[in-house]
Amino acid sequence: MVCVMPSCKPEPEPDPIPEPKTCDVTFWTDDDDCIDQIEVNLWAYDYDYDVYRYITKYYGSTPDCGDTGCANFYDVKEGDYYYWAENDYYEWEGDLRVESSCHTIKLYVSKARAKANTAESNGNKLEPAEMNFDMNYILNN
Repeated sequence: MVCVMPSCKPEPEPDPIPEPKTCDVTFWTDDDDCIDQIEVNLWAYDYDYDVYRYITKYYGSTPDCGDTGCANFYDVKEGDYYYWAENDYYEWEGDLRVESSCHTIKLYVSKARAKANTAESNGNKLEPAEMNFDMNYILNN
């Protein structure tokens, strides 16, 4: 009598789940009028990440990730983020998708919101933006 047993192959090991890719994110400005230290806050939508850094220097051209005086966030997981930045006079906010090794985000004063009831700066109070345009031209063209 011969007894045949089926061969037992070990179960294949599952592929390991890859770690999410991490990236560096650098916020900067080129406007020396708003350099009263800008606090930049970065929040992740899908996991518990809430960090802040400061911009303390302005640049005339796009800096590299990690340059001194920028708000540098290191080893940020790929994903969707919300940022909010402020100094004594301005506020910025927006969404950001992190998916490459280095992101540089410029904070434009022209796109900032002036804070209400701001303190005086160099003897001048911030005034709302003034727009000069010809309504007749707009309506007739």
